[in-house]
Amino acid sequence: MTHRLIAAKAGGNPAYAISLLVSAAIFAIVAIPLTIEVLERFVGTPLEVGPLVVAKVVLFTILLPLGAGLLVRRFAP
Repeated sequence: MTHRLIAAKAGGNPAYAISLLVSAAIFAIVAIPLTIEVLERFVGTPLEVGPLVVAKVVLFTILLPLGAGLLVRRFAP
C-alpha cells in the first residue's frame, strides 16, 4: 500500500504526510537526547543517547528509505 493510498483513505494530503514524517524525524534528533537527559536527572541512573546516534537511526530507518522510494517513483516507468 503506497503512502498516497494510505493518506487518501484517511482523507489527507500525501505531500503533507511525507513532510510531517520528515519533520518529526528531524525533531527526534534533538528531542530524544534532551528527553533522556531529563529522565536521567529524575531516575538518577546514568543514561546517554547522543544526537549522532539518533541521527544515524533516523537516517537509516526513515530518511534513506523514503528518499530511495521517492527516487524510484520519480524515475521508474
